[in-house]
Amino acid sequence: MNSQGVAKVTVSEGQTELQVDLIIQSYEIRGIVRDAQTGEPVQGVQIRVSVNLQGSDAENIDISMLMAAATSNEQGEFILKPKMPRTYTLAANKAEYNSTTFEVTVPPAPDPNAPAEPVFTEVLLDKADSALYVTLLHNNAPLISEQINFMSIINGAPQQIHSNAVDGRPGVYVISGFGPEPFDLFAATVLPTEAGTILMSFAKGVQIPKGMTTEATLKMYEIVQYVIELKTSDGVQPQGNFDIQIPDYPELANLSPISTIMQGRVMVPIPAGRHLVRLKVPGYRLLEFYPEDLAPADNPFMRQISVDLVKE
Repeated sequence: MNSQGVAKVTVSEGQTELQVDLIIQSYEIRGIVRDAQTGEPVQGVQIRVSVNLQGSDAENIDISMLMAAATSNEQGEFILKPKMPRTYTLAANKAEYNSTTFEVTVPPAPDPNAPAEPVFTEVLLDKADSALYVTLLHNNAPLISEQINFMSIINGAPQQIHSNAVDGRPGVYVISGFGPEPFDLFAATVLPTEAGTILMSFAKGVQIPKGMTTEATLKMYEIVQYVIELKTSDGVQPQGNFDIQIPDYPELANLSPISTIMQGRVMVPIPAGRHLVRLKVPGYRLLEFYPEDLAPADNPFMRQISVDLVKE
């Protein structure tokens, strides 16, 4: 059996039974995070896979690793368990520290029938000297939530960001650890309502000058996640990136942090309600439609629709 769990078997003529012993190969990345200046372990650092979802990696990434995350403990230690051997780019994030990315190569197991040896790595984080104070508003009032998720998007690669609520300033959260280059900022949360209302917002071109603090305000909108199947008359599956605009909310142009067509489908978060959407796919005419008219409103979180594309 090879490292991907594939083995050849021989079946004799007339054989009706075959016994196969299945072994699930496991891999581990073990690491420790330290303060680059003091060498002390850093607790509460989030470690995630960093991958460009607008590039070739979008088709090859171990999807389970995108969903997985590890947080360093009191000793600065963390463990990730990838499903396959390959080189992973990981991102380390914590408020008050500069975010960093690093590569870890997980080699194939020498013995496919035995657990692979853990891969060890050390991460050094520098203290941040700049910060962004983000005010979140919902219905023109400060949004207070214990589960605000911030994400930065740089060159198409989304990364989770740690944030801290600012004492004495309701609805204000501080994030740090960025260089002076612009990045897109994505924020989302789920309100503790019976339906679990999703709120989301997106700001393009946020910039934090080195050594300074900056303020930003995001208006949070109730969101429905649409999975849109792209149908074509010739049956050819469209590829590449798409462009989406919502005229009622021009500030939310290209709200989706992942703008790559994947297996003939796109995922687009759209403000709740009936809104015109303009979708442009390379090689096809601009398409205008109202998503709410195409899907039943029985699911408040996610709805599936299909649209027909016409060649240019």
